[in-house]
Amino acid sequence: FMKYNLPKEYYELFWIFSHDFPDFLHEFLEAKSLQRLVHIGQNCGTEYTKFFDYKFEANRLWHSIWVALIIWNFTHDMKQTLSGLFHDISNSIFSHAWDYLLWDVQTQEAAEFYITDILQNDEKIMELLEKYHILIEEVNDYTKYPIADNHGPQLSSDRLEYTLDAGIYLWYKTFQEVKKMYDD
Repeated sequence: FMKYNLPKEYYELFWIFSHDFPDFLHEFLEAKSLQRLVHIGQNCGTEYTKFFDYKFEANRLWHSIWVALIIWNFTHDMKQTLSGLFHDISNSIFSHAWDYLLWDVQTQEAAEFYITDILQNDEKIMELLEKYHILIEEVNDYTKYPIADNHGPQLSSDRLEYTLDAGIYLWYKTFQEVKKMYDD
């Protein structure tokens, strides 16, 4: 997990969200389009302010992996899991703050219009989708899968993940407390 720039003490989150880490995820995580997410903060730029005292600074790659593992844990469905992994692949610096610049204040999904383009232009991702006989249309829109995304206030893997990981890095919950919440 070192290549994902995850501090060793946070490996435990992988195992809280899923008891196994499917091999196909490792293959897709080698894609440049996903690796660039290591440099994009999870908190829309607030990690650069003094508003919050973060225990550690999460990034979009960790968030995407954790979302994928939650989906895998409950479905063991490769397409849904990959859709969750790709859901933030088009995020730019300051993440959803970019949506405001694209005049999408209400849904904050404007950046998601680029997911298909990014997937199509990543040779590694396209090679692996072909290897696993998966069409891009089956993984480029995570809103197709209710476990991945639901309109609020319904629960989804995306919101569940960022709530639980924020419990650790912002609210100083222990891994055991987060696991108890997740298992419930």
